[in-house]
Amino acid sequence: LMKDTTIDVMGVVHEVSPVSSLMLRTGGEKAKRSIKLRDDSGAEVELTLWGDHAENLGQKLETMLFEHQHPVLACKRACVGEYNGKKLSIRNNTVMDVNPDHPKAGHLRSWYDAGGKTENMHALSRDSGGPVGRSDRFATIRQIENEAANGGGKDPFW
Repeated sequence: LMKDTTIDVMGVVHEVSPVSSLMLRTGGEKAKRSIKLRDDSGAEVELTLWGDHAENLGQKLETMLFEHQHPVLACKRACVGEYNGKKLSIRNNTVMDVNPDHPKAGHLRSWYDAGGKTENMHALSRDSGGPVGRSDRFATIRQIENEAANGGGKDPFW
């Protein structure tokens, strides 16, 4: 998938980093937190949460992992970026749902519990990246990497 596109993605939350503070050029600060998502395509990607999402939703996800729960996270309009690999980042119009009522979520939950949590995954992200543009669609995490080469695209699924 190309940089500066926006996708819908669903994956199991495998890791959540602690919240950090980023200094802005304007002199302010913004909260930032990274999440690693996995899916049954064999890939893992980093999703960056910003601001209130980093503090509130990020804390909820961190607590769930601490309690040995790995929720499924659905993101509508996650932005694709390229900085040390493929990254996803939220924007103001990104919609996120924890453990959504969707057949794909149940499938991912079963896959993760049956061994997906210990599989060797292909990491698409190597470091923290920045936000990018928009163009809605759904993709598996593996497609984020592969579709840049062949340019395919589909409508969002939720």
